[in-house]
Amino acid sequence: MAETSRAEAILAVRRFGSPLYLYDLGAIEARLALLRARLGSGFSIRYAVKTNPNPKLLQWLKERIESLDVSSGGEIRHALAQGWEAHRLEFTGPAKTGAEIELAIERGIRSIVIEDLEEAELASAAAHRLGRRARVLLRIAPALAENGFAVRLAGRPTQFGVDEEQLPAVVARMRELPDLDLVGFHIYSGSQCLDDHAMEEHFAGMWELFKRAIASCPKGTLEEFVFGAGLGIPYHDGDGQLTLAGLPAVCAKIGEEMKALVPSARAYVELGRYLVGEAGSFITEVVRVKESRGVKIVVCNGGMNHNLGAAGHLGGVAHRHYPLQNLSADDGAPEETYRVVGPLCTAIDTLALRAKLPQVKAGHLLRIGCSGSYGPTASPLFFISHTQPCEVLVRRTDQGAEFEDVSWLPRLASEGPVHA
Repeated sequence: MAETSRAEAILAVRRFGSPLYLYDLGAIEARLALLRARLGSGFSIRYAVKTNPNPKLLQWLKERIESLDVSSGGEIRHALAQGWEAHRLEFTGPAKTGAEIELAIERGIRSIVIEDLEEAELASAAAHRLGRRARVLLRIAPALAENGFAVRLAGRPTQFGVDEEQLPAVVARMRELPDLDLVGFHIYSGSQCLDDHAMEEHFAGMWELFKRAIASCPKGTLEEFVFGAGLGIPYHDGDGQLTLAGLPAVCAKIGEEMKALVPSARAYVELGRYLVGEAGSFITEVVRVKESRGVKIVVCNGGMNHNLGAAGHLGGVAHRHYPLQNLSADDGAPEETYRVVGPLCTAIDTLALRAKLPQVKAGHLLRIGCSGSYGPTASPLFFISHTQPCEVLVRRTDQGAEFEDVSWLPRLASEGPVHA
């Protein structure tokens, strides 16, 4: 995925300051084009709001993708406030309350993904109170874990979905509930896959499980199948890059069989970081460089409080740093090895343990790549009350790069208003 140029990144910091998140809309458009080409016309795209809920980003996506995945009552209200129609939202999550389910039905959300029988019963009761019917999908937890995923949810105890082994009994019970329409199935069994062959097997495996689920339902009742893709991005040195070159053949076969079995059904691919992750950069300024017991330490004005994932605290087992670049270094400057840390009074605020960078000095700007997903809203922004990061969109026109300050999150009173 194309990255915002060095000159553009520096210009953005000069205009808006640091720390700074920079989201490249052109890079997201390029990723969308690749996805459309690989998935084919039989699949629609559903974006998980939790990945990056910036309002301006959601507004921009509204004309470019079919649907959103929302995972709380707050995300339902947030998506609606950004102009998304309720019938384009899917409600997921393992801890839905009765009030949230009622909100979803009352607002006319397209579908509620049921994680267990108790949720199905809550949905049935809420629909009855409202005089509506609840349109629901059942999430299936596959029995076998597939290879190639950094995070695996299948084949183990999980709060997500109904165990595959229990599927027939749960479907039978759901069909008995009043005011409830079971219209499809949902699978999301792993994330951060970087292996093309594993991804092809994953799509084929999900479809085989969906076919078994189809057999448990009356003809003409199913309308939707959600393929939780788990597509990954290369966060670390040595990580591969998905090409999805073999996916068109797999998706075409799925489309043909789906049309034969359930002609009115639609397939959705649910994703997040693969769409926006590589399009985002986090830029932080070096406050000072010091040496301690032979280790050169770079202290920055932005760290774990702004970018929890880059500090290795969003599921990482070993600390391997995200793509890191010294934007301010002179061409040909000698490389040195640095530990890069943020501004917090805790040793876990570490962005890189052994990063090789052109010589770093105070005032230099460091760019951390793969930061378009799970950024500000996934981080402890108020820990120690440092300055909040600015969020900026960049788009390109014939006149060059255009920047828009899209900061929106609450700030400390001393920081002044948000420029939204």
